[in-house]
Amino acid sequence: MPQEDQKDFKMKPNTITQRLSAALPIIRDICNISGVPAASIGVIHKGQTIYLENIGYRNVADQLSPTADTLYGLGSLTKGFVAASLAQLLLQHPSVTWTTPLQDIWPEYHPQQPGLNGDVSLVDFLSHRTGLSGDMSVALQGDMEFLLQPSEVAPTVSQLDVAAPLRQSWLYNNWGYSVAGKIIEKLSGKPAHQYIRESILLPLGLFNTTMRPILDQHTDFADAYTALENATTYCLPRNFPFLGSLFETAGGMYSTINDMLKYCQALLQSQIDPRYSPLSNLDMLFQGHIPLDTSVESYGSYGMGWIETHLPGVVGLQGDNAELFPWDELPYINRPQEPTKSIRTFYHQGAGIGYYSAIYLFPETETGFVVLTNSMPLNDAADWIAQVIAAAIHGFESSEDYVELAKESRRRKVGKVATMMAELEKTRKEFHDVIPRPVAAYCGDYYNALGNFYVHIEQREDNSGVLEVLFQGKDTQRYELRHLNDDIFEWALSYDEQARRARFTAWEQSYFNVAFQFNTEGNAIALKWGEFFSLVSPKLAKSTFLISLALKSPASLTPQFAAMTGIEEEDLAMEGNFIESTNGRKQPWKDFIHEACQSEHIVPVLENDLYCNICGKMKDDKGNCGCTGFLTA
Repeated sequence: MPQEDQKDFKMKPNTITQRLSAALPIIRDICNISGVPAASIGVIHKGQTIYLENIGYRNVADQLSPTADTLYGLGSLTKGFVAASLAQLLLQHPSVTWTTPLQDIWPEYHPQQPGLNGDVSLVDFLSHRTGLSGDMSVALQGDMEFLLQPSEVAPTVSQLDVAAPLRQSWLYNNWGYSVAGKIIEKLSGKPAHQYIRESILLPLGLFNTTMRPILDQHTDFADAYTALENATTYCLPRNFPFLGSLFETAGGMYSTINDMLKYCQALLQSQIDPRYSPLSNLDMLFQGHIPLDTSVESYGSYGMGWIETHLPGVVGLQGDNAELFPWDELPYINRPQEPTKSIRTFYHQGAGIGYYSAIYLFPETETGFVVLTNSMPLNDAADWIAQVIAAAIHGFESSEDYVELAKESRRRKVGKVATMMAELEKTRKEFHDVIPRPVAAYCGDYYNALGNFYVHIEQREDNSGVLEVLFQGKDTQRYELRHLNDDIFEWALSYDEQARRARFTAWEQSYFNVAFQFNTEGNAIALKWGEFFSLVSPKLAKSTFLISLALKSPASLTPQFAAMTGIEEEDLAMEGNFIESTNGRKQPWKDFIHEACQSEHIVPVLENDLYCNICGKMKDDKGNCGCTGFLTA
C-alpha cells in the first residue's frame, strides 16, 4: 500500500475506533492498578464523535456507572477555559494586551521583587514564566478546604518568592490563574465564573459545564475519591471546595465528556479555520511562550492553558508521573519501525481534589480527545490512559508497556512516602535521649509576614502532653506534632493518612518539619516550617519585629533574620548593618522608630508590628513602604 494511502487508512474513523477498542483492556488495567473507580473517554475526529467509553463506577457504594453526561471535576483543564475567556475580553478592551504590565491593569498588585515592577504581564502569569514560586501551602492543606479568602490573592501573589529570573524558566504556578480571575472581574465588572459562562460556555452550548455546580441539578455526578495504598478507594465528602475560592479560576470547572468534545471541536476549528470558530483571538493560547525545559526542545513549550509539542515525543510533563520519573525515562510515544511525519500536539492535564483529567488536540488530523476520572490516584492514571489513546489514534506501535508503567509509578509514589516515614523514625531513634522543653513552651500562634496566615500550636485537650498544629487555627486542620530532635517536631502523614484527608501526596521530609526558635530569655519567638516558611510569634521581644521581606545588609543579617534568631536590634546597629531601598537610599537599622510611623494605611498585625495594608510592606519612620518604592521598615 502506498505511504499516503496507508496514512489515510490509518486515520479512517473505523480504523481508529478498532485500535481504541483494542486498547480498552490496557485502560481498564491502569484504572484498577491506580485506584480509579470511574473513567470516561471521548474522541472526536473531523467533527464527529467516533469513540465514547465509560468505565467503572461514578458511585462505588451504589454501583452507578458513568455516562458521557456524567459531571467530573476538571482540575487544571479549567485554565484553558479561563485563558480563552480572557482572550475574548481583551477584544473588548483594545488598550489592554497580553503584554500590558499587570500593575497597569490591576493596581492592587505590588510585587516584592523590583525586577517585576512595571514589567510582569498577563502572558507571564498565564504561561508560568514569572519565575515566582507556586507553593500553595498557606492556601491549601487538606480536607477539601482552602485557608485563604479570595481577597488575599493580591497581597499573597505580591509576596511570592522569586525562584528564577523573569521569563527564563517554566515554573508551574496556580496563583497565576487566580490572578487571571481577578483580571476578568476587573475588566468585565462581573464575577469571573459569570463572565466565563457568558463568553465561553453558553456560546459553545456547554450547558453541563460550570464552576458553580448544584447537585440537585446534576444527578449524573461522579463522586470524588482518593486511592489508598492497596488501590482501594476512599469516598470524599460531596462538596465543591473550589466554588467561590481563590483558586476557582485555576481548577474549579466541572464538565462532561459530551460537553468537552464540543469544546475540543471549537478549539480545533479555531486552529484549522478561525473564520468558522465561535471563539476568537486564541492564537496566543496555542503559541509556545516558554520551553518546559530549555535544554530539551522536543519537550515542548507552554502557551496559556496549553502545552505545545509534537508526536512522536514525550508528553505528560505537567502531571504527577513527571515527578515520579526523570524526564528522560518517561515513555516516548513513537512508531519505531517506520518514519512518520511530526504531528503538532496540544495537551493539558488536570489534577483536582478527587479528580484527574487530560485533554489532547491534533489540529492537523482534526482530532481531539478527553479523559476524565474521579480519583486522586496512586499515579497520574489519566495521563497513562491519555498516552495509550494518543498512540492508538495515530497507530503508533509504541514499545511502552503502560500496565507496567502504572505499576511502577504506583510503587514509586507509595515508596517515596514510606521512605520519608522510615527516615523520620530513624532520626527519632537516633536522638531518642534528647528531651524537648515543656510542651507549654511551644504553644501559641505564629504568623506569616502578611498576617493572613498563622499556625496555632496547642497541647491536646486530654493533657497527654501531645502537641498539635492547627493551620489557621481550624479544628478541621489539626495535625499531631511529634518530637524529632532538639526543638524540631514533625507532623508527617502516611500515604493512607494523606489520602483520607484529600491531600496531594507529599514525601519531602522537610515539608513536615517544624523547627521552633527561642530567644535568650527562653521564649518561643518563631518557627520555621519546611524550607520556605518562617512564622513569627506575637510574643517577640519589643526590640525585634517582623518584616515581610529579607533585605540586604553587609553581614547578610536582616531584621527578619534577627527576629528569627533573637538578635537584639542594638547588636545589629553596633555592627553597622543597614537596610536599603530600591532606589539606593540607606537607613541605619538603629534609626528605625516605630512610633514615628504615621499613615492611614498603617495597621497593627502583631504586637509592636506595623505594616502597610495596601502593599504589605513595613513602613519606615517617614511613612515609606513598598507603595513608594522603599522595601522595608
